[in-house]
Amino acid sequence: MALLEAAAHVFAESGFDAASTRDIVTAAGLQQGALYHYYPGGKPELAEHVVELGFHMYAAPGSEPTHPNGLYLQMVVDASIALGYRTPRDKFAQAAARLATDQDQRTFGVLWNAYIPRVSAILQQSSEHGELLQGVRPEETAITWVEAFVGADIRYRKRLAEMPEAISRLNQTIVRGIATPETLVLLDASVERGALLYELEEEARAASDSAETVA
Repeated sequence: MALLEAAAHVFAESGFDAASTRDIVTAAGLQQGALYHYYPGGKPELAEHVVELGFHMYAAPGSEPTHPNGLYLQMVVDASIALGYRTPRDKFAQAAARLATDQDQRTFGVLWNAYIPRVSAILQQSSEHGELLQGVRPEETAITWVEAFVGADIRYRKRLAEMPEAISRLNQTIVRGIATPETLVLLDASVERGALLYELEEEARAASDSAETVA
């Protein structure tokens, strides 16, 4: 994990092209050969793993609502604001986002190609449960939502502290155009919701790490 954490830090700070394998192994406290032992494909393979891990760790919505309001639409809002709140605080999230928007690399587009089908499926459930206005198309809405998030991420990349508030505004704007009035009054798209989800994720991760250490 030390190698991945070091890679995430270097990729987040420097991008793919400027990041050297020497910088990565030095940050990890390893020898150069260690990188190629675990990643025979070198830096490109390592970058792909960082992006994949960043997605699975932080950005994949669950299958059932966890908020007390029981709304499927809340799941999409939660996934969005949780990532928006985490990004300024987490090098994995920053690295994954930066690598996935580098059009010259194999990692380009990986994140939104993974997000869109999941968001679309949840919005379909939201529609079936009567949470969306008539005529809202889940797949098109998912594409627009993810594209808007990616745009906000790029815009605030040098002002990361502002990103949680920006994503909260983005989510509120989107849900006002797609949710029924009854659904809208129950949704929580606040920055505080993102902070709570971040704390819960960190507690769960700490508990998991502790359990692995004991085992």
